[in-house]
Amino acid sequence: MERSTFSVLFYVKRSKPLKNGDVPVYLRITVNSKGAEISLKRSINPKLWDTTRNKAKGNSDEATQLNDYLNSVRGQIYDHHKQMQESGRTITAKMLRNAFLGLGEKQWTLKELFTEHNKNMAMLVGKEYSPLTLQRFDAALKHICTFLKTNYHNEDLPLTEVNNKFITGFEFYLKTTASCQHNSAMKHIKALKKVIRIALANDYIRKDPFYNYRITQK
Repeated sequence: MERSTFSVLFYVKRSKPLKNGDVPVYLRITVNSKGAEISLKRSINPKLWDTTRNKAKGNSDEATQLNDYLNSVRGQIYDHHKQMQESGRTITAKMLRNAFLGLGEKQWTLKELFTEHNKNMAMLVGKEYSPLTLQRFDAALKHICTFLKTNYHNEDLPLTEVNNKFITGFEFYLKTTASCQHNSAMKHIKALKKVIRIALANDYIRKDPFYNYRITQK
């Protein structure tokens, strides 16, 4: 797997001086060579900016306050990056910027994405899908909803929490509680796999929970 790159850089925009001669301070976040910038709503005399160390020069109160703020910002960005890594999400510079600004990214859930998929499929019945295919996906969604209530005591689950344990547990539920034959159970799991592929394609999740799972037919 290709190693992800991540960096935080502070700089000033000398091309946009303020009326008092100061220049605005910016933050650039870069993830895998793609960047996003933020105006930090701070400014400094351009002569006091250290372009090599990307911070204010000297020990004046002004320089100390600005550098303390920059260290705080850097810490917040690294915290957001760590949280996204631990949740298994795909990380982009834009996502980190939005997290720092408090905007946030939409966190999809399994039931939500599955429902949207089936809604879109219903509009394509007779064009790209048969009514029988839609019925199969609707049945799979109903089983997932029941499985969530029975095994997770919840109405829904974040996509980032769908893992190999969830899939094998769902298979066991289908074959026991739902009394599905093996091939019928595999059809429902295939439907789940398609929805997970949509999540992967749209960067809603980073890890494929089906990586170590094999769908078989008898």
